[in-house]
Amino acid sequence: MSDSAKLLDALDRKILFELDCNSRQSFSELARKVRQGRDRVEYRVDRLLDLGVIRSFNAVVNIYKLGLTIYKTYLRLKNDRGRIQELKSYLRSAPLVYRVASYDGSWDLNIAMAARTPREFAKAHEELLSRFEDLIIDYEIYTLLDVWRFRKGYFNNKQAPAALTGGEPETLPIDRLEYEILKQLATNARISYSELAEKLKSTPSIITNRIEKLEQQQLLSGYRIEVDHERLGMLHFKTQLSVASSKPALAKKFFQFCSAHPNITYFISQLGTSPLEIELEVDSLSEFHRLMDSLREEFFSFIHNFRTMVIRDESFKWLPVNLALGEK
Repeated sequence: MSDSAKLLDALDRKILFELDCNSRQSFSELARKVRQGRDRVEYRVDRLLDLGVIRSFNAVVNIYKLGLTIYKTYLRLKNDRGRIQELKSYLRSAPLVYRVASYDGSWDLNIAMAARTPREFAKAHEELLSRFEDLIIDYEIYTLLDVWRFRKGYFNNKQAPAALTGGEPETLPIDRLEYEILKQLATNARISYSELAEKLKSTPSIITNRIEKLEQQQLLSGYRIEVDHERLGMLHFKTQLSVASSKPALAKKFFQFCSAHPNITYFISQLGTSPLEIELEVDSLSEFHRLMDSLREEFFSFIHNFRTMVIRDESFKWLPVNLALGEK
């Protein structure tokens, strides 16, 4: 267990869980939920930030409602550190890139891109392969259908509604102000209405009304925290699953199991070789093995095979720049 994890007490864990349910809520709201004074709660949040336990507060933007679809590529790479760093540098500035993650296991790198059409993705993907064909050994492509982001129940052994990115792509009309609000909240969900108004040259009442509209449209589908698993002494896994049965009842039962488990934090349905993926955040390798054994036992007739990677690091652009308004 890390030094940071040892410093977490029951109150810290309650605060982390509630912030993961809604990282935008005020300190007063948070204090009521954890039954503590406001000043004490604000001090604890500042402390968790100073410790590096909380990395950021992010809005979950359902970009599928902006006419975008997420396409994901897994890469197996040659052991060439210099070229790998060049690849990562290239990806940081690539306009369609939504997420980049480094793995230990079956794959070395995962790149998620957000595109309006399959052809737009294909063009960006072909450019990537062309630039780094000397580095890439193998790859697999997936089209994401639904990404369910479950709350970090392991902090407080509780459940809360999930945040969704996915569904049927649609193009909700948003204006420049709403787009800029989404960009700001995507990287700092705790920014105040008055700060947003000042940054965007608007008024707090207009900002409040626009955010409420975006929430009602479910374009803003939740507010979360990003934590540092290493500082918490935790391991972060990605598991791809191939299924042995297409029975809807079994699929529903598996989803319900995952959504109720405190250590399963993502559930992804997709088109590709492995139609399902889950992400797990656990305290130890033995805890991971116990969880996987329970999945094998409970769903032996549904799950055909597992393929697991350790997530070493990841970075997100929660709202890809200049895509929402159809700009280049």
